[in-house]
Amino acid sequence: MRSTWGLLSSLLPNWRFFGDVSAGVRTHYRYGKNADSLGPWQPLFVSLARRPWHLFINPQGTARLLAISAFSRLLEESQSFAQRPQDFASTVSYLIAEQLVRAEVPAGPTQFQFKIATAKEDVFVSKVHGVTP
Repeated sequence: MRSTWGLLSSLLPNWRFFGDVSAGVRTHYRYGKNADSLGPWQPLFVSLARRPWHLFINPQGTARLLAISAFSRLLEESQSFAQRPQDFASTVSYLIAEQLVRAEVPAGPTQFQFKIATAKEDVFVSKVHGVTP
């Protein structure tokens, strides 16, 4: 009986796993004409529509996973550079994250900033960056 339950329970999803995902980090950005007029924070990653063929081919989903991975690495590295924050903006992880956010900001003379946050606090907030037309 015990081995049968072990087998059956391994086939059922572990709902605690899904609960941990919802408490994860979130990436936001904001932009404006200058650093003093940045708008409200908005989520960088919005929900993607799910289609049946995404089980086989999903380039947008793959790109999303790559971007989320880049921000996760950025968060890990930010703790390593706590003593030298001036060097942090030149790391590959930071530059990739900056480019991902830059692609979402409208064209034109704009300033932008991004942050990584949990449900309780901001974990990392970038410096203000400029976008040229």
